[in-house]
Amino acid sequence: MSLSVDEARELAAKWRPQFQDEANFEHSWSRFFEMVGDPDAARLEFWLAKDQAKDAVKNAGIVREPLLPVRQDLPDLVDDCGTCHGKRWVRRELPVGHHEFGKALRCPACHGRVPA
Repeated sequence: MSLSVDEARELAAKWRPQFQDEANFEHSWSRFFEMVGDPDAARLEFWLAKDQAKDAVKNAGIVREPLLPVRQDLPDLVDDCGTCHGKRWVRRELPVGHHEFGKALRCPACHGRVPA
């Protein structure tokens, strides 16, 4: 059975206060009506319950943004090699399926040796 305007208002009034973040409720509400062809009360309740649970976890501080790798300055490296620039290791550009893909190799120029 299709969702009436009055049913939608009642559900919005019921679920909106359960979201920690008002914007998360608005986003969930909008996505439901954009994605569901023939909305009904049961489907909307299920949708909002699922998104409210995600909102609660997110706002509880349990889920954090992933940490991105940062560039490191390595001052102890001596940039004495034109091939590896003091890192002592190199990698080869290989296709993903290759058996040596992602493996580090000793620098062929300095052979991974630290200068005396």
